[in-house]
Amino acid sequence: MDNKSNRYSEYCSACGLCQGKGYAELKYNNGLLKPVMNADIPEFYDSVCPISGSVYDIQPEWGNYEKVYVGHSNDSELRHMASSGGVITALASYLLDEKLIDGVIHTGKDADKPWRTKTYCSTTSKEVVERCGSRYSQSMPLADIFNLTQSGKKYIYIGKPCDVLALINYFKLDKEFASRFLCTISFFCAGAPSENAQMRLLDELNCRPEECADLRYRGDGWPGYATAVNKNGDKTQMTYDASWGKILGRDIRKSCKFCMNGTGEPADISCGDAWYSKADGTPDFTEGEGRNIIFTRSDIGEELLEKAVEAGYITVSDYSRELSEFKKIQRFQYERKATMLQKCLALKFMFKASPAYTISSLRKVSRMAEGVSCKRKLTIFLGTIKRIAKGKI
Repeated sequence: MDNKSNRYSEYCSACGLCQGKGYAELKYNNGLLKPVMNADIPEFYDSVCPISGSVYDIQPEWGNYEKVYVGHSNDSELRHMASSGGVITALASYLLDEKLIDGVIHTGKDADKPWRTKTYCSTTSKEVVERCGSRYSQSMPLADIFNLTQSGKKYIYIGKPCDVLALINYFKLDKEFASRFLCTISFFCAGAPSENAQMRLLDELNCRPEECADLRYRGDGWPGYATAVNKNGDKTQMTYDASWGKILGRDIRKSCKFCMNGTGEPADISCGDAWYSKADGTPDFTEGEGRNIIFTRSDIGEELLEKAVEAGYITVSDYSRELSEFKKIQRFQYERKATMLQKCLALKFMFKASPAYTISSLRKVSRMAEGVSCKRKLTIFLGTIKRIAKGKI
């Protein structure tokens, strides 16, 4: 491979689009899905791959948006079952019930190996609800998207921010395929944990992989518990703070550590947790009724959300006045993006390949980040160098 191909492989997000096109095959390597490239088509990767700096105009803070709301599903059972407030599932259900679309392309649990994922085309609201919920594991959702959609039918796509970005980039190359999609919806993402992390989680939950019948990462409350169920029906649980903070979030893809698109900026609609805050402004993970922050990022996104609200599927209220405090609630997302300049400079200082962000974009985002001190940025820079020297990056 040349240097560019090496970088695409090293920072691969495993969206799977290259596999769907037959240009590569994703295989597990040390717990991560990695591409084995079988076609040298640099123009495809340059145009589509999420890490290509030429295909994404990075904006400061939460990116461009039409409006911002806080809201939740009006179905109390769905709201309780979903990872947050159930807004994405409720919106997808509305679109299917009203026959505005023929299917929802999204990721759900692999029934045979519940710690893995599978991409589905759900054609009823019942299927969407059954397959809802966070899947904190490796996935390659675009690998099957060409087989799951048909010309002349309408779909929405729900996925991680990097997957949405790759799909939107591909739309520019294939107008017929793009015409199949009414809109794209994303959710806030802090990273895709490895298969090794899944095994550690199951071990902590005293559930052997071969005996695992079900694995939920969140939901059945907000934030809910990581829950493993074995084939005898025995259930073990762990708090979200422990499962994500101490196990899953510590072993994610390299691309996730250097991602500036954690809040779904390229999508028509993106949603995340609108945590309530403690007295100091930090998020409160005490169990409660879930609610989403909702960014509508295009005219069609705003239109579809308004219709779902009018139809009684979702309740929303304006969140623009509170948004200035949101950086404390979603501190990780805000700071990861605000300090990316320092992380990339550390990579270059250590003669390591870095994502293809333009220096002007990195400077703009860093300069406009409020509440992230120079001292904090220096700490991130030095910490990144230290992790590189220890082989952790």
